Amino acid sequence: MNNTNFLTKILAHKENEVARQKRIFNETVLAEMASAMPVPRSLINEIGEKKDIAIIAEMKKASPSAGVIRKDFFPEWLAKEYEKGGASAISVLT
Repeated sequence: MNNTNFLTKILAHKENEVARQKRIFNETVLAEMASAMPVPRSLINEIGEKKDIAIIAEMKKASPSAGVIRKDFFPEWLAKEYEKGGASAISVLT
């Protein structure tokens, strides 16, 4: 399969996926969900307030060059562990 056909298949799949999600999560639902979210913390404030070295921990399940790095990837658990360990921020690679 050439790249054009492959990309066309991906695009069609994503268009269908977005349409399905729009039926489930309309603008009103998304606005309600967004207003219930906590206010994000500022990276500049988190790092700037540190008297010591500020650690930015990295979260990454896989990479193009190395493939899967961590099979048991649980981002919420990992973020809490990083926070307990003293990380000032978390870089999430997707």
